Amino acid sequence: MMLETFERERRKELNKEYLDLCKQKDRKGLLIAEVEDALARGADIEAGGCKAMYLAVKNHNFSLINLLIRKGILKYPLAAGYIASMCEFGDFETYRKQFFEVIDKAMTITGFSLDYFVPFFNMALVHGDAEDAKAVADKYGVSYKQVADCVYERIIFEIIENDATDSLTFIESYRNWINEKVLGVAVSAGNLKVAEYILSKESSLVPPVSSVCDAVFNGYREVLKLFPVPLTPQVLSNASVSKDKGMTDYIKSLPR
Repeated sequence: MMLETFERERRKELNKEYLDLCKQKDRKGLLIAEVEDALARGADIEAGGCKAMYLAVKNHNFSLINLLIRKGILKYPLAAGYIASMCEFGDFETYRKQFFEVIDKAMTITGFSLDYFVPFFNMALVHGDAEDAKAVADKYGVSYKQVADCVYERIIFEIIENDATDSLTFIESYRNWINEKVLGVAVSAGNLKVAEYILSKESSLVPPVSSVCDAVFNGYREVLKLFPVPLTPQVLSNASVSKDKGMTDYIKSLPR
């Protein structure tokens, strides 16, 4: 038992040393040698939820990224996810070439995965660069429908807010994303611009009453111009029980 405790503490200290090293900048190759030594002495490459890869990606430390890949970290899916997120850190255009080189190297080990490209496609489209997204899709054999399907709804909301027309046109050429649920999300967040856009496409949609109530509760009373709340006994009761000042004030403002 004492031996097991000692080994557990030794491994804990070694992992801390390993992750502390991964936070540092490379020093003419010395850092990589020290990290490699820590791994050789038994540090867990996936320590802290593959934190070493997270740190390497965040700091754009490509020497460390390549070392971790070479040492087998990609058998842990979280590490591949961190590689994919590299385009979200700092000035992406500065590291664009290295980003795709890392992905190419990673896929020689894991095989192709659309997951490597999802953050990039979302980033390109939210910035209004549909042509860039399409060019990368063409290079890696990703269909335009796959690109459109991987765009998060919150990103589509941002695209609408940013008036990124080309991106929106591209997405809607391959995907029907508009429905009552999405309208409800926009309304509950008080996002009138998105709600109005959705209604311009599907005028018959009505958000759940709960979404309108959530918006009012959070201070977005302007949604009531589009979607007046039916003052049913349940709505009145909920406003009272939850001490919903926004809804209570709204009710008081109505003509008697």
